[in-house]
Amino acid sequence: MDHAGNLGLNDGSYITLDGCDKLHFYNEIPNEEISFSTYELQKDEMIYHHAINCLAQYNFVGVERNFTNAESELEIAGKKYVYEHYYENIDKVDSHNEIAYLQTLAVSTISIYNQWN
Repeated sequence: MDHAGNLGLNDGSYITLDGCDKLHFYNEIPNEEISFSTYELQKDEMIYHHAINCLAQYNFVGVERNFTNAESELEIAGKKYVYEHYYENIDKVDSHNEIAYLQTLAVSTISIYNQWN
């Protein structure tokens, strides 16, 4: 996982963002209004500012992981949204990647590392 940023939550916790992860914004789920990859936020200051403004403009933000490997696991409120599990007894990998939806009111900020290089 390329740790490119964090989605800061109001309780002080955060969701680590990989550069390939996407943030989707919605007024009504599942009707996406706009989305950004973390790399886009890292690359362009105006896109980053637009994403920050989206926290005030839209009702929901969705976090979508690009990968399902162990480093990319995502669990919120006891539910795993992204995981990969190897079942040795049947020699099979079960992977799952689902968008985690949060109210934008629960998000305090989007922090990005190595911005606008």
